Amino acid sequence: MSPGGIVHSFATAADTTNPLLSQAVDELARVMPRIRAALGASGTWTDTVADIQRRNGIPLKRQTISKFTVTGDTTLGSEPAWKIARETSSSTKGSGVVQATAVDVEGTTSAKGIIVVSKKGVLLGGESEETSNDKFSFAQGTMDIRAVSTTKVVKVK
Repeated sequence: MSPGGIVHSFATAADTTNPLLSQAVDELARVMPRIRAALGASGTWTDTVADIQRRNGIPLKRQTISKFTVTGDTTLGSEPAWKIARETSSSTKGSGVVQATAVDVEGTTSAKGIIVVSKKGVLLGGESEETSNDKFSFAQGTMDIRAVSTTKVVKVK
């Protein structure tokens, strides 16, 4: 990953059979924002990503829109840094077969948080809260799942 937040390579080992590990790796690739504006007081930018992710073998089309705003400067330890607020919304939709059952999946996610990036472009930490709502439809009925999670990123020395 470059200091500008561009992920050059991020993948799960080819022999991994754990679908949750693959999903976690997919999401970790999105921790660092792509810096699109000169970082300074009140700098803002929006990042839109459309991709396909796989959950339990089902290809899901996902569109994610993230808005970033530099809310101020700070010092973490002795490192001068920027505090960046992030608001993200995403939607997913797809169909597939799981255990011989046709499944349609639709979902939305919203998240808010703060990221702290050093003035050299190094991610120093952050915290966010995410709410996701997923709906699974199959011949026997539907299942709605709502999840709220908090993520904290801390720089390891």
